[in-house]
Amino acid sequence: MKTLLVSGCSITHGSELFNDFMHPENIKLSYSQHLADRLNCNLLNVALSAASNEYIFHSIVDALGEIQNIHSIIVMWTAYCRLYWKTNDRHYFFHNGNATSMENLFDFKRSDKKINGCWLVADDE
Repeated sequence: MKTLLVSGCSITHGSELFNDFMHPENIKLSYSQHLADRLNCNLLNVALSAASNEYIFHSIVDALGEIQNIHSIIVMWTAYCRLYWKTNDRHYFFHNGNATSMENLFDFKRSDKKINGCWLVADDE
């Protein structure tokens, strides 16, 4: 069966459809799953909530090496001012007045606070 490859930010991930940030159930409820079902394709949705355009680009390039039989690729770009990187098994997101850091994207224990007008979210205090 062919694969529909999709990347983007929270809208493409399906954020808030099941969980307000990242959860595998969000993807099952996302527009990309409905589209894959209509196209009779497997879905590979590598979108992340708060993703940057750099992440979106590299997630598509990385996924291209993993799949053989691609039906279509959908890339949903996000705001240019977002930053994302991964180092030492942690994910870091920065976007207009908020910053997030976590180890596990799909089992995220949220701890948040505001400091000097910046909303900080992490998986521990």
